Amino acid sequence: PALEAALATARTGALGGAVDLGARLDVDIAETTEVIHSNNLLAKIPGTERPNEYVFYSAHWDHVGKARTPNAEGDDIFNGAWDNASGTAGLIEMARAFKAGPAPKRTVVFLHVTAEEQGLLGSEAYAADPVYSLARTAADINIDMLPFTPATRDVAVFGVGKSELEDILGRFAAVQGRVVTGDGYPEEGFYYRSDHFNFAAGGVPALMPWTGRDFVEGGIGAGKPYYEGQMERYYHKLTDEWRADYDFTAALQNLDLLYRLGLTVADSESWPAWKPTAEFNAIRDRTADQRR
Repeated sequence: PALEAALATARTGALGGAVDLGARLDVDIAETTEVIHSNNLLAKIPGTERPNEYVFYSAHWDHVGKARTPNAEGDDIFNGAWDNASGTAGLIEMARAFKAGPAPKRTVVFLHVTAEEQGLLGSEAYAADPVYSLARTAADINIDMLPFTPATRDVAVFGVGKSELEDILGRFAAVQGRVVTGDGYPEEGFYYRSDHFNFAAGGVPALMPWTGRDFVEGGIGAGKPYYEGQMERYYHKLTDEWRADYDFTAALQNLDLLYRLGLTVADSESWPAWKPTAEFNAIRDRTADQRR
């Protein structure tokens, strides 16, 4: 009865204290460890005036491999077209835009990280042993799953309210007639679930945009079920493949904003800061003397 009551409570999602089930459990666990080698890939455009200061764009190139059993069509490969071929393509296009545009004053680094799906391991490895000083990295702009939706009024970001990067982004968004908002699902803790988090944990102001849900045509009433339907059909599923019906409108809107954001930070002499309530302030403050 105690176990059944505890399970019933757990199914409601309610929080509670420990429950004494009046039982003991002895478990022997055998495990095997396999070492798999993978790689991060970095490219850079050197800064013309402050080459030892850095702005990062990041995206993860891995996905989740193969399914244990094929689907009805015999497909067992998780291609990850949205998650995260879209982000890696966005990163390549961002590098192309910087190469074609005005040379940045700070060095701009394009980082493709591995093993995000295994627990942010590639970005964790980079942050633990960085090629370029985290203390002198002004920002990380992470691209994980571009929005494949019609035009939106909102520019959704994870962890809204954390850094001044959002304020810069907001100024450019206003020119598009858009506003910066949260992602709409704070209970998911999305800010802590992609590669920008390891930059943030190292003190670097980090921003990740997400899919907006306030459609220009139809508002939240149209956008919310559209987005949730995409997540249900494609997120971490075998169906996440190239589709001829992709709508790139919001993706192009966001990439334009992210380019402008990165170039602005790269050409600035100031350092974007965490907002006072952000939990990463103390980490950043410890290296303040390296940014004078």
